[in-house]
Order: sequence, then C-alpha cells, then structure tokens
Amino acid sequence: MPEPHISYDDQKPHGRKLRSLTNKLNEFIDELQDWLATSEQMKQTGTDGTDAAHWATLATKAGFDSNQEAMDGFNEAASLKFKLTTNDQQVDVANAVTQFIARFS
Repeated sequence: MPEPHISYDDQKPHGRKLRSLTNKLNEFIDELQDWLATSEQMKQTGTDGTDAAHWATLATKAGFDSNQEAMDGFNEAASLKFKLTTNDQQVDVANAVTQFIARFS
C-alpha cells in the first residue's frame, strides 16, 4: 500500500525548494531511463554488449574516449538505474549515487 501524501505549501520558499527537489529527482530518473534506452539501441546489432567493441557507436555519439569507456559508462548508468528503481533491500543506493557522480563529474 502506498504511503499517504504529505501536504505542504509549495508557494512558500522552503516548500518551493522541496517541490523543486522532487521534480528534479523525477526528471533525473526519467532522463536516466531515456538515456539508457537510447544507448542500448546504439549497441552493435545482434550482440549482448559484453565486449567494448559492441559500444563503438555510443562512444562516438556520446564522446567517450574509447569503446571501453562507453561500455563502462552504460554499465554504470544501468547499475544506478537499477538501484534507484528496485525495492531490493540489499542495494546500496547511497554509494551508487556517490559513485555515479564521481565517475561522470
């Protein structure tokens, strides 16, 4: 059963900040899923994506320095998406977010 909605006034400065944070988090998850879906389509047709050569198109289109970095980037993003969208209690979300930011900043 979903948790009940928490009411607040998003017209007040602190409430507006909370609304902004909520919107940004939703937007981030949507954009991450979209990026992964688009990147998956760039993977070499008929491959499973386990070899760096399968990611040459993504490397070119995203400006990665190598096919290996493209594959690593895709896997990092896919890992974060999984951890943000699963209810598995064994998932370490805090470290996944920190690692994602560190690797791409």
